[in-house]
Amino acid sequence: MGLTRGLHPDTLAALQTDGFHPVLLVHVDWPDDPVFASSALEPISWGGQTWAPAGEFGLLEIANEGLGAAVPAEASVGIVGTLELLAGLLDRADARNIDIDVYLALVTTPQGGVLVGEPFPVMTGYCDGNDLGLRPIDVGVQPVFTLAVKTGPGVRTVLSAQHSDEDQQQRFPDDTGFRHTKLIEMALSRPPVWTT
Repeated sequence: MGLTRGLHPDTLAALQTDGFHPVLLVHVDWPDDPVFASSALEPISWGGQTWAPAGEFGLLEIANEGLGAAVPAEASVGIVGTLELLAGLLDRADARNIDIDVYLALVTTPQGGVLVGEPFPVMTGYCDGNDLGLRPIDVGVQPVFTLAVKTGPGVRTVLSAQHSDEDQQQRFPDDTGFRHTKLIEMALSRPPVWTT
């Protein structure tokens, strides 16, 4: 079985060629003012939203995957600009626990706006804090506003969400990856007893 869960067939086909063009899409769920940005140079329409080009002003840093980890645990998203512009971001409502999603998408031309297939999630997490600081550049420093991102669900996520083998079979009939999840509940209610 290939690891293709949720990957659009056109995206998968493009990834298997030598000439694909990746871009990143970032959704920051600010209350009453969500942000949809991309690393492309043209607007991208997807998911009922227009993802605006962040261009040279956008920043995304994803930590390397750690030993034994399947996904990166931390990232930061940000924007560079003037101190006056960035100071205004600090006046917004507290950024802590807002949802942040990062997607990888393929486009038809370098940093273009036409998607190939569907974007797929690279990181889903929540904001752990914000910071206004300076970053070094070739000649001096540059003001930057960043949001620290942690993986996993934020505190606003409903804890009753589940995903069962039946849910997985509905979306992917040939996928057997969740077939043993039914046994987990039994193991928790009746843990094994070891005799000596």
